[in-house]
Amino acid sequence: MCLWLTIKSGAIVPADRFLHPRLGHSDKVCQLSDLESRVWAMGYLIAADDFGIMRNSAVTVQAVNDALARRPARVIDRCLEVLVLVGLLLEFEHQGRIYVCQRDWQDFQKVRYPRESSNPLPTGDVLLQCSEETRDLFRMKSGKVPEIDQHPARAGGRETANGTRLTATANGLEARFSEFWTAYPKKQGKGAAWNAWRKLRPDTSLLAKMIASIQAHQSDPQWLKDQGQFIPFPATWLNQRRFEDELTLRPQVSEATSRLAQAARDFNESS
Repeated sequence: MCLWLTIKSGAIVPADRFLHPRLGHSDKVCQLSDLESRVWAMGYLIAADDFGIMRNSAVTVQAVNDALARRPARVIDRCLEVLVLVGLLLEFEHQGRIYVCQRDWQDFQKVRYPRESSNPLPTGDVLLQCSEETRDLFRMKSGKVPEIDQHPARAGGRETANGTRLTATANGLEARFSEFWTAYPKKQGKGAAWNAWRKLRPDTSLLAKMIASIQAHQSDPQWLKDQGQFIPFPATWLNQRRFEDELTLRPQVSEATSRLAQAARDFNESS
């Protein structure tokens, strides 16, 4: 077990944050390359505050690790993207900036006396994915934490880190994404789809267009073929703006008509 140390009054004293040995055997960690592992273990785990929250930026990681500081920023940013894609970190937005946190941070770190931090609390959709111990730690940060029932997809609003309640009208991006995700038939790659959604930032009218397009494609032979195998991933569908495609469907032929047509072809071939 690796013990983290802090400097206090010129003396080295143990802090209350640990790396648990089980993390080295995590399926998610084992998917990482050597550099990605270092960005996680020697970048994020050091740069994150005592609540596991960190600004999602190469600059943040490079500020705490000289070896990583010598790497191009775009490479470090790509490593951070992978940490989100494999599920080690969760992304959330606050006042136009992107932050990350670890869903089970407190399960491993067991922080008893968290230091104050200016980083915001995660949004409601991220809290839904965090462990109960980690949500309890967030309660220590602000005295309260947005209730799961206040998630925008359920209650039309949420609370920010400073307690300000945001309505769906003011910040409905997450609620509209939830509606899109419910309508889209292929529910794979939700994190990548959310990233694509944030880039598009669809308003209500564009969401309506997307839903209409999804409904229209329910009769597309390509979407029906092989139990939906050829339905694009949600992120691909969004990034390629497939909701703008002009869909031309072949007229459906009844089974009886098909049998008559086949019988006519068989007769012509035999005569």
